[in-house]
Amino acid sequence: MDHIGTEDYGDKVVYKFKTTGLNEGLVEKKAKILSILDFPVDIPEDVSVHEVKRGPVFREYVVEITCTKRGLGSVRNLFKSKYGVVKRWRR
Repeated sequence: MDHIGTEDYGDKVVYKFKTTGLNEGLVEKKAKILSILDFPVDIPEDVSVHEVKRGPVFREYVVEITCTKRGLGSVRNLFKSKYGVVKRWRR
């Protein structure tokens, strides 16, 4: 994941990254895992995934991770999911 920028909104911090993946669900899981493993350790409140570029297999996404400025965050936010991992193919 390539870091694009960081924005400060009072008690919230928004990190922006560029990454590749198969679909939005897998990219969301990847972002949550990497935000926990990276320093400072944060549990994200919200993860937004936007498709930027489409390739033959992989797609490029911009990921916005919203975290609290103080404290670790809630563990239940790790299990919330906006995007499904398995998608049905459209014809």
